[in-house]
Amino acid sequence: GAADYGHDQKNVKMVCDDVRSMKMPMKVAGLFVCGMVLFVNALGFSAYETITTPLVKNDFGWDLFYADVLFVAAGIVCILVFFIIKCTSASVEDRYLLLCGVVFSTIGYGLMLEFFDNRLPLPRFLMGFAAVNAAMELNRSVTMSLASKILHPKSPNHGLLQGMLISCVACARIIGPVYAVWVWDATDTTRFSQGHWVFLGLFVCFIITTIVYGACFSVLRPYKVLYEEWLTEEEEIQGKKHALKTPLLKTKLDRYQHGPKIRTG
Repeated sequence: GAADYGHDQKNVKMVCDDVRSMKMPMKVAGLFVCGMVLFVNALGFSAYETITTPLVKNDFGWDLFYADVLFVAAGIVCILVFFIIKCTSASVEDRYLLLCGVVFSTIGYGLMLEFFDNRLPLPRFLMGFAAVNAAMELNRSVTMSLASKILHPKSPNHGLLQGMLISCVACARIIGPVYAVWVWDATDTTRFSQGHWVFLGLFVCFIITTIVYGACFSVLRPYKVLYEEWLTEEEEIQGKKHALKTPLLKTKLDRYQHGPKIRTG
């Protein structure tokens, strides 16, 4: 009956929309940025986690107990950030949340640098440490969510994408401690401490990541939004092509109608 016909028409429209949406080029830049943020985030976390205990011992005279307390406080910060993400994710776009995480990471590593006094003040270290820990959880959670939204909802590559992102994190967790130990042992401490050089490398990594993130900010949006924009652009292109063809067809038609007549008989 009419109900079945309407239902069939709706199914046909959905299939046509899915087929048409598959023609939209994949936003590789957005997925690349997500992988980059995850890699640099895990690299920084594993590196500063490696050197924090010897750093607070050398620079502030802390023993192992106070270093453990510092990591406990870092865990509490991560839990608080997780609840903040849960409360704000419904009203704030993922790309803005992730922008906050990338900027906080950059600021945090910048605060832990030594400038002219060849010494890192404890308050500045604690502020930078807190900023990096808060941003670490924010970057990790939001990036995975954002990357899954960039792909087509029915794409068969979701599993592949998640595997590649996790691989980025795994590689960074291997490289981070190696980098931290190598820089810690190889740098000259006559002007700056060992921790300064480790944090300087991480600070540069996040500066580069922030620049790349800003350059690709427009494509870091859900697939539905990107598809609607692409569809609008395609319709505008088709409209311009049609507008160009119409005068040409009209000219041909006029020539046919007003051209010389062939007399017969």
